[in-house]
Amino acid sequence: FAIFYIAKGEGESKIGTVTLDIKDNTLLFIPAFTMYSGNFGESIRGYILSFNFNFFLQPFFPRHHLLRFNLCDSTIIPYSYLSRATGKQLLDILHTIQDEDHSDRKKKEELIALKILEMIIMCERLLDRPRQNKKPVLHPMIMQYLDQVQEHYRQEHSTSFYARSIHVHPNALNAICKKYSNK
Repeated sequence: FAIFYIAKGEGESKIGTVTLDIKDNTLLFIPAFTMYSGNFGESIRGYILSFNFNFFLQPFFPRHHLLRFNLCDSTIIPYSYLSRATGKQLLDILHTIQDEDHSDRKKKEELIALKILEMIIMCERLLDRPRQNKKPVLHPMIMQYLDQVQEHYRQEHSTSFYARSIHVHPNALNAICKKYSNK
């Protein structure tokens, strides 16, 4: 996962199949397994917060909150243009994370985990869902899975085969398929 906050500057970006213009106070959320590219001007200023699934498995991360989040839902628009006040809130969180990361304080990992959770909650609030008449975009992992099924369905019938072919654990493949099929 990655969260980009562009405080100042211009450019363009592509997250999955969504193309957007970058301007001051732009928030981007790049879900895991999603293709991302960007072309930024020289005067761009901002932050990138990047973390993987292992981050959520740390003993001090309150992972029970993750079950309620919809950020990996394929219908979410993965960017938002923020007001200055909201941008300042994000900057305060990012500055705290940066400050803690460079400190020798006790329990800094716990505070960083809580601040990242706060950032994820803000993203959840700020990122919109498209209107109902728009067709949802499939998660890239599901696209890879469907390509593999189309190619091998006559010979292969096990989830483990398809999971191995797209380099994920079978349980992860099952979970993402359930999530995106709403079952």
